[in-house]
Amino acid sequence: MKTKLIEVVKRIKELNTEGHNYLDNLPTGLDVIYDNDYANTIGQINDVLVHALFKDYSADIFWFLYEWKPGKNTPQIILEDGTEIILETEEDYYQYLKDYC
Repeated sequence: MKTKLIEVVKRIKELNTEGHNYLDNLPTGLDVIYDNDYANTIGQINDVLVHALFKDYSADIFWFLYEWKPGKNTPQIILEDGTEIILETEEDYYQYLKDYC
């Protein structure tokens, strides 16, 4: 994957983390801030942009943004040739994108 697109993934991940940290610190009962039509629309816009930019790799990007957990030291990706990829850190994922995507 091109360096510029990897930079986009990094920035999306940073902003995602920042947003989740904000929501994690809200008092309970304020879910109206993030559970509304506006917030849902912003999420849909992000989905459209990820699909447009990353095409066949969109599922990989969404997995990284929303499901990947740091520190796991077992293979999380197995390539068609049997190569096992361990992604303990965000930097490991960016290197995977550079090397294999």
